[in-house]
Amino acid sequence: MRIVFTGASGVLGQAVLPLLAGHHVTALARTRRPDGVADVVQGDLAAAHFGLGRSDFLRLAHRTDVIVHCGAVVSFGAEPELVEATNVGGTRTVVELARLAGARLVHVSTAYVGRRPGRPGAAASTTVTPDRYVASKQAGEEVVTSSGVPYTIVRPSIIVGDSLTGQIAQFQGLHEFAAGLLTGRFPFIPISPEAYVDFVPQDVSARVIRDAVESPVHDFGQDPARWVTAGASALSGQRLVDMIVAKADSAGFPIPPPRLVDPDAVDRLLRPAFFGLLPERDRRRFDNLLAMTSLFFTHDPLPSTIDISRQDVEDAWSVSLDHVIDARLAPSTTSRRPA
Repeated sequence: MRIVFTGASGVLGQAVLPLLAGHHVTALARTRRPDGVADVVQGDLAAAHFGLGRSDFLRLAHRTDVIVHCGAVVSFGAEPELVEATNVGGTRTVVELARLAGARLVHVSTAYVGRRPGRPGAAASTTVTPDRYVASKQAGEEVVTSSGVPYTIVRPSIIVGDSLTGQIAQFQGLHEFAAGLLTGRFPFIPISPEAYVDFVPQDVSARVIRDAVESPVHDFGQDPARWVTAGASALSGQRLVDMIVAKADSAGFPIPPPRLVDPDAVDRLLRPAFFGLLPERDRRRFDNLLAMTSLFFTHDPLPSTIDISRQDVEDAWSVSLDHVIDARLAPSTTSRRPA
């Protein structure tokens, strides 16, 4: 098949590309040329027709059978205009290309489209706003579902490293959370111990996207969404943190177990009493952490359409933690490890 791929240079895109080796892939790239792709079209998701001339856009449509739309602004701190232009406007352009080409669309969204992460007590120092990202992904899905083009929506939760090696092209939010805990930046964690934190290895998500590309289109009488989540197998916040503490201990640099505090208690009690005494950098760090945990830690499991066990999830988190330690902490902690 002739596949147009947006977001091929991203974390998930780089995991998907090797699985499409039997097809002809054309990657849309704004600046960075994705590895392993011979055919690249320079374009910008935030621009009309990707910034291509009308004739070039039509030529691209004429050589397209399937579109894999992975491209998006995923930073919670990005400018609102960029988020809207890329995540919503870019999806409209992708749908236009699919309609002109008569192509199928595999649209990669997020498992958090049903969430409302906002916290009324968030301070002005918050520099990340998950609400804006979630709203843009919700709007992007609406563009797809109302388009009339044949589509499959893939909704992955948090992406962690490869299930066997822990390798990942770029650390994501959960990796940074673990690194912060391992280096003592978080004396307490604003999450409920029993809350679910859902993540899946990048290779699991990549295979679902590959299967969506290669399998027949869903009937529109069926649900054309694939939830790539751990679902009921997701770890609790307490188990997630306990594994980080245990991993640090086994690597030879024990850390004190942090206290888990319900986010509502942070807003009601800790912020009024203590946050004014903290340096601005520390206030911002905790507000950003609160904003992220308000989205990613849930009291009910997310829907799931994949088969993944609790042991699979724990194994994936364990090797991802090994990768965090090796990449971020090993040089500074080697002297503390036992001989």
